[in-house]
Amino acid sequence: MGKNHMRALVAGKVGEPADVLRLESRPVPTPKAGQALIRVKATPIHASDLHVLRGRYGFSPEFPKLDVQPGEWLLQTAAGSTVGRLVIQLSRHLGIRTINVVRRRAAVEEIKALGGDEVICTEDEDLLQRVAEIAGPTGVHKATDCVAGDLGAQVSQALAPGGEVVVYGALSTHRQTDPAALTIPLQARSVIYETKTVRGFWLNRWFGTASPEDALRALSQVRGLVADGVLSIPQGQPFPLERFTEAISLAEAPAHGTKPLFVFEDGGGKDNR
Repeated sequence: MGKNHMRALVAGKVGEPADVLRLESRPVPTPKAGQALIRVKATPIHASDLHVLRGRYGFSPEFPKLDVQPGEWLLQTAAGSTVGRLVIQLSRHLGIRTINVVRRRAAVEEIKALGGDEVICTEDEDLLQRVAEIAGPTGVHKATDCVAGDLGAQVSQALAPGGEVVVYGALSTHRQTDPAALTIPLQARSVIYETKTVRGFWLNRWFGTASPEDALRALSQVRGLVADGVLSIPQGQPFPLERFTEAISLAEAPAHGTKPLFVFEDGGGKDNR
């Protein structure tokens, strides 16, 4: 391929990623004044990217606003996800105790080994009962959820009066349009009389409203935590663009482990593996 062209995965319409994506050759764009041309060597496949292709929105979130105090409990769903693992590591660094929700019994020991204080497996455990056993009958004051649906509703029920849950994703909606998965059925009396808060977080909106100084400060803090070894990000599984169908399938496979990672050819024509 000539220097003036590049490979690109292109979707011309909304639909299932494996059906609508096509590998094409596109001209390399010419940067205008104030712009820069960036060579991308690798990029992960996020579940949110696949959501966009299906006509839904969502982007991979940064850490939810971590105003939990040391010693307090933080309840989080999808603890085995990349973000969930980072939350466990960051919470351990800050002295915050985590209650981690997973779907499979096989993931429990792995989450504990990572530093999760308590793990609830929805495969064979009742979330509300376990939270009461761990944090007391009042519940927890802070929670994060990226699943929505019935599980998101249970997280809201597990909140103590005045508690807050930050919703930053809706994994339960993947590959389905069932209304039950697209909503979080909250108990009105609980929200009203216990003054609970359900708050959304979308990274794209945050970047649009935060000042450049705040954005750079946050990115610098995260980079420092990674450099210091506080946060450990697992290596991805590399795929060339030609195997995009296989990579997308792996990205949504249950318990797929490492995140699929598209790698691009360098100047020598070899994949960066």
